Amino acid sequence: MEVQIVTEAWVRPSTPTPPHLQTFSISLIDQLVPNSQHVPAVFYYDHDEARHPSVAQKLQLLKTSLSEILPRFYPLAGRIKTDLVIDCTDEGVRYREARVNRDLKQFMDGSYDLSQIMHFHPLKHIFAREGTHVANVQVTEFQCGGLAIGVCICHMIADGVGFSVFMKAWAAAARGCMTGDDVILPNFNSVSVFPAHDTWVSEMSNPTFEGRARNGNYVTRKFTFDSAAITELRELATGAGWSRRATRVEAISALLWKCIMDVISEPESDPMMITSWCKFGLYEADFGWGKPRWIGYCTLELPMYINLVVLLDARDGEGIEAWVTMDVGVMDMMSANSEFAKFARPTQTEFGQYK
Repeated sequence: MEVQIVTEAWVRPSTPTPPHLQTFSISLIDQLVPNSQHVPAVFYYDHDEARHPSVAQKLQLLKTSLSEILPRFYPLAGRIKTDLVIDCTDEGVRYREARVNRDLKQFMDGSYDLSQIMHFHPLKHIFAREGTHVANVQVTEFQCGGLAIGVCICHMIADGVGFSVFMKAWAAAARGCMTGDDVILPNFNSVSVFPAHDTWVSEMSNPTFEGRARNGNYVTRKFTFDSAAITELRELATGAGWSRRATRVEAISALLWKCIMDVISEPESDPMMITSWCKFGLYEADFGWGKPRWIGYCTLELPMYINLVVLLDARDGEGIEAWVTMDVGVMDMMSANSEFAKFARPTQTEFGQYK
């Protein structure tokens, strides 16, 4: 599969950011994000020649609507100046358009390699260094007219919830919903609640993150838990003495934790992080040609890795996809665990460490 970058530009806000907003201060809480990570995801959309606008119209609409919402999301059009400051001088969102020599159906229906998702990302690294654009977008056109919209936003500005708010606002603007109750008005006043006068929190959190990082041969694999498997897991968890019925995320997290701890030789030296993007409404990002066919999360290029699980809703809203990153040996043992294999359906391929 070959992806060719066609254009690269900067989409700027449709109206200038007022002078009093051009220096955005990072709050104390947002400094807890280690090393200014980016939040990455790719949204895949089908194309219907009879019902949808042309691909050229879609591409133009995406840029125009992005420009229209940036005045409300003005930090996303800025650059990272320091660990404490974003320059909001309307340089714009780094925006690339690309083409791939494959149909979306071929990509989705085949045994695709998860590493191919990297070709649809606007960034190849996870860290938002000084001078990096806060928000980065790559729109890739498939031969069939389908689109992959890859978005990376600096975690200091938007977590998973904030990411979803931005995507739904962008999609609503593309549909022409720019007035009334459909307008999403984000609030960027966290620094007034949690002011930061220096970087001591960041200086403390970064070593904590680095202490969890490992050198080694890591992989990312996607496991799908369908609604039937989740229902059974929830009943098992509830029957184990819970005072209430376990949620979907709690039940899957408990299974993952148990199976991973069963195969890690020194659990205290290999901490596991589990985060959930479920119920964030990511599949509501309809730009006017239907909801995403699929949303892919991917670990970006790292010299080291951490044991990480990211949970996302499946498209049907009932199942859950678990994106698991860990040492390949541990991953193989966990995948072979009969209890885990009973509930989890793995993809055929994986995303491995860059060589």
